[in-house]
Amino acid sequence: MRFLYSMFMAKNGRLPQEAEINIINKGTILKGDVVSKGDIRIDGEVFGNIKTESRLVIGISGKVQGEIKCRNLEVAGTVEGKIDVTEHFSMKSSAEIRSEIKVGKISVEPGAKFYGLCSMQDNIESSLKKEKK
Repeated sequence: MRFLYSMFMAKNGRLPQEAEINIINKGTILKGDVVSKGDIRIDGEVFGNIKTESRLVIGISGKVQGEIKCRNLEVAGTVEGKIDVTEHFSMKSSAEIRSEIKVGKISVEPGAKFYGLCSMQDNIESSLKKEKK
């Protein structure tokens, strides 16, 4: 099931491709993997892996139990599972994360709870190149 949301509708009444957002609303429980090329917002619960080529937002009421792979991630809710973010990962103050994280860049607000390991991909690649020389 695919839910689309946009603040701006195209003139013909259809959503423009770049404005597509897939939403899992509060009170919704989804069991299974989610794959998308567009943005995803989760305010409900997902028990499964999530993969998007774009941005994933997990709202304050959102819960994810599974692996996450995306370009950009913002978490205000709860995540349990491996996280792989190619660009930027933002942990809001209400976030609670139990994970092994691989990330390009990370920002953490005071109050966020993180249990696990975090590695910065750029730093790992730079370190490996230096060791080979």
